[in-house]
Amino acid sequence: MTTNKKNSRGASVDVSGWLGIVVILLTLAYVLRTCEQGNQITKGLEGSTTTTKAVVIDKKNYLGNSPVSQQFAYSYRFQVNGQWFEGNSQDPALHVGDSLVVDYALDAPAYNRPHRNE
Repeated sequence: MTTNKKNSRGASVDVSGWLGIVVILLTLAYVLRTCEQGNQITKGLEGSTTTTKAVVIDKKNYLGNSPVSQQFAYSYRFQVNGQWFEGNSQDPALHVGDSLVVDYALDAPAYNRPHRNE
């Protein structure tokens, strides 16, 4: 049995109410952070970019969250100035050891994506 305490305005305050508020705020913060990161990557790739060759590695990125299909795409890896960077190939047809061309921001190679043939 839970006991509710009344605050100065007469409203009851219980732990589950506060927990719900915290969960909602954390979820909102996560969504906003994810959107901001995506925006930063997009802006980074709109500036000075170059292309390089990357190799597909054995790191799976599952597409969606279907427990039945378990469809995934492998990550890729490339090197710039002696430092390694990774990204999601976004192509389920690629296999470990395949190569692909990727675009990356010159000033921030961590911002990268598979090259788009337009």
